[in-house]
Amino acid sequence: MQLAPELVEHLEHQLWPGNIRQLENTIARCVALATTKIVGLEALEPPTSPEDSQPGATLTGPSFREQVEAFERNLLRNALAASGGNQSETARRLQLNRASLYDKLKKYGMSKE
Repeated sequence: MQLAPELVEHLEHQLWPGNIRQLENTIARCVALATTKIVGLEALEPPTSPEDSQPGATLTGPSFREQVEAFERNLLRNALAASGGNQSETARRLQLNRASLYDKLKKYGMSKE
């Protein structure tokens, strides 16, 4: 996963009153919800739907659980790729025991069966 230069530039020019944690959380959310290898400015935009334009509509996006699961899936996918598909090495890199890694891979339909 890579951040597009225009996204990095945009983030550099923002005020981060919540200090570095707010910036880290923003980047983690963008990466977790990314559908491409290069994360652009569109990652900062809230999802839109027809209901959003109606009076009284509230912005809704992925739930906390959905965002965490998306982040976890990306993390697993990237760690597996970096380990050349070796699950034992992936578990070591993520500091998980192999059983936990296997459970997570199965949960996300990523296990070799």
